[in-house]
Amino acid sequence: MGDIDDLDTAHHRDRPGAEGATDPVGQEVSQEPAERTSAPPVIATTAAQMRRRKDKAVGLGIVAATFGVSMLFSLWAKHASTPPTSEEPAPPTTTGLIGYPEKIDPLAALPLARELTKRPLLRGFVADGVSPKGLIDVRDKASKVRFSFQSAPGQGAQPPRAPGTLPTRTYCGRQNVLVKKDGIGAEPDVASFPCGSKPPTALPEPRCRPEKLWALAKKKGVPTKGRARIEYFEARKGPAYRFSIPGTKHRFVVGEDCKREIKGKAALGNVP
Repeated sequence: MGDIDDLDTAHHRDRPGAEGATDPVGQEVSQEPAERTSAPPVIATTAAQMRRRKDKAVGLGIVAATFGVSMLFSLWAKHASTPPTSEEPAPPTTTGLIGYPEKIDPLAALPLARELTKRPLLRGFVADGVSPKGLIDVRDKASKVRFSFQSAPGQGAQPPRAPGTLPTRTYCGRQNVLVKKDGIGAEPDVASFPCGSKPPTALPEPRCRPEKLWALAKKKGVPTKGRARIEYFEARKGPAYRFSIPGTKHRFVVGEDCKREIKGKAALGNVP
């Protein structure tokens, strides 16, 4: 029996994994578990790729937004550098024209004239065929009123020019509003009208009524049978009124107060 036990013991030692077992060349086999190979950092790699993709998307978004803003700015600059052009005026009308046709008050027509133009600066008016009562009868072809309006330099409708280019000179434009037999209406706007030697300014609202100018004329011996031309304009000394009877020597100029007479070079000026 002892031999059998010794054989069993030796056989046990020779089995792989058995305590005290030896390899085929007689060396003892280690019983420590084999070292495990670590799994690849799949999650870390995926997170890094996500960050890179996000940064790339943000960069592309910034580039696209910058390009879009640049295009919008370019379009805005092109539109801003393109001057507004004149519009076709509406046909004459008698609506709201007080006293039409034989008893029109020139000053009463001024608010209506302002509505018919985009030029904001009143530069004066010329009224032809004014009776001693301060009225005009547009049934007479010689009787009419012309209101003149302008804009500040470079403002309002300008002459056409290529986009992105600068004007060759400064324009103030001009538009007349006429009161005639067919009613009140604006003439075509003249965008290329120059500004003159100095920038135009708006004249104050006229305060000297036509009949008062006629009263001054009577004191000067002007016969009342005629029809007068009355002008409101900017003289060298400021706003002024000129009274004249066409075809005669009857003529004088008074200041804005309708009292002080202006003579000589101080009375020079006209309605644009």
